[in-house]
Amino acid sequence: MCDLTFQPGGEASLMGAMGGALFEGFMVSKALKILSIYGVGKSMFFWRSHDGIEIDLLLQIGGRLYPVEIKKTATPMPAHTRSLQKFKELAKDSVSDEGVLVCQVSSPTHLPFNNIAIPWQQFPNWLAEKLR
Repeated sequence: MCDLTFQPGGEASLMGAMGGALFEGFMVSKALKILSIYGVGKSMFFWRSHDGIEIDLLLQIGGRLYPVEIKKTATPMPAHTRSLQKFKELAKDSVSDEGVLVCQVSSPTHLPFNNIAIPWQQFPNWLAEKLR
């Protein structure tokens, strides 16, 4: 199901109750690594509204905010992008038109409201492209 590179027994951790949180932490560490390589250290944020809406990663690149949600799912649904859409509505002109859902899909998949699900393996390259 998941071919993340972990220590022995690590894949079992992804299947447990904390699997989603571990997957999210793994992807956040990948983003931090790419931002560090490109020398853009303070460009990554977490956002939560007063009513509980969250964005896992807000990436500030070239004066724009790119909202990124991270889900362990291999079958993304429109509901997975609700927080992306809400943030884009609130942030208006300062946010990218495209929201990104990083998950376990096998290929990029278009979702409603100009959101896209991308395979987690492609996320480092997606981010590097945005930084170039």
